[in-house]
Amino acid sequence: MKFRNFGFLALTSIMLTAWISASVLAQRSRGVDGTGRGYTAGLSSGRQINHARQSSRALYSYTAPAAITAGVAANASVVHAEVIRPDVEVIGHNIAAAQAGIKVMKKEFPEEDIQKRISAIEKHLSEAATLQKAAHAECMRESPDGKMVMSCCNDLTKELEKARAEHAALMRHLEPAPLKPDEN
Repeated sequence: MKFRNFGFLALTSIMLTAWISASVLAQRSRGVDGTGRGYTAGLSSGRQINHARQSSRALYSYTAPAAITAGVAANASVVHAEVIRPDVEVIGHNIAAAQAGIKVMKKEFPEEDIQKRISAIEKHLSEAATLQKAAHAECMRESPDGKMVMSCCNDLTKELEKARAEHAALMRHLEPAPLKPDEN
């Protein structure tokens, strides 16, 4: 290959790369900042909401048999504090981590419509945190009431599902727009 042909090929490659990059960069997503921090925090908080929700559902499943059979049989299942306490604490850590991610998003996205969506998520996470604290307080007792923990987990799961739905809608809104063919 001659040097002249190689130079033409290299110059063409550079120009093509610059042209494609310019069109990609021009199509930034709705609300995603240049660093991607807000969007990344959103992805992280979504995972934390899902982890808390899954743990809450599992804890509900564990406490349900004890609550259902309590008072029905002399040997009804017992809820063991040492078994459920770590799960309730993990739910609290997940909710706190989700709230931290949402705070980052709140700072990174000043748009009014995004702020409203974030406020709805914060409301559900705040209610979930309150329910988690009630369940944790019950778990700190030597002999926790299975019905009370089950009720808290039921309400907690509902709040986390609402937060999850709001969060998913927000992330769909923030998702980068698909690349469009360049119209020349």
